[in-house]
Amino acid sequence: MVTGKGYAIVKEASMARQKSEFLKGWGKAFEVFKAIVDSVLALGGGDADLERVLTDKTLRTEIAKLIVGTAKVIRSVSVVTAPAVAKFVAHDRFTVNIAANLPVRIGYLGDNFKKHFLSKTEENVARAELTSFQLTKDSLDRDILAQLGDTAEISLAHLWYLLSLQPNGEPGFLLTNGYANIFYIRDASGILWAVRADWDAGYGHWGVEAYSVSGPDGWSAGRQVVSRE
Repeated sequence: MVTGKGYAIVKEASMARQKSEFLKGWGKAFEVFKAIVDSVLALGGGDADLERVLTDKTLRTEIAKLIVGTAKVIRSVSVVTAPAVAKFVAHDRFTVNIAANLPVRIGYLGDNFKKHFLSKTEENVARAELTSFQLTKDSLDRDILAQLGDTAEISLAHLWYLLSLQPNGEPGFLLTNGYANIFYIRDASGILWAVRADWDAGYGHWGVEAYSVSGPDGWSAGRQVVSRE
């Protein structure tokens, strides 16, 4: 049975100089403490293990990293302003052609993108502040979308605008190191997809493909997500 030693953890937390609003509620703080105690006991631990939270700073840091890491899958990197667009016709812009004098050097369009996006026309697209976020850990689309909320979706016209800023893989807002730039965009039928754009330095062109947001495969850490500010 856990003795009074374990409860010293809650007491010390209450004496910290800067208390979060979360910990000011003693009822909620006790619930958190009890959940941790229950988990330690379930693994066969006891008072000595719990007391290490008070004496071992490294352990406290690792616990904090786990908690924050679970909640945060992205971190903001940079912002760019995309202009308003009166009319954007996808098949007029997204064509496979690697000539260096074209607006964007595209060498590959995936089957999903061609099937679901090339028939799309967007009208009266509003000006938008776009933010790039780096994935801090391997993540599924549902986790990314949950964190971004209502700002997740962007327009196809604005994806094109970003590509046109780096038509030949120049350094800029989008990653050009082979890692995916990820955009959440609705297709011609209104279905939300994860659209990937990445620069292939070996072949010297952009590749664009679309993936279901409900698929089982995720994105690796270090990849970039672009959403509205």
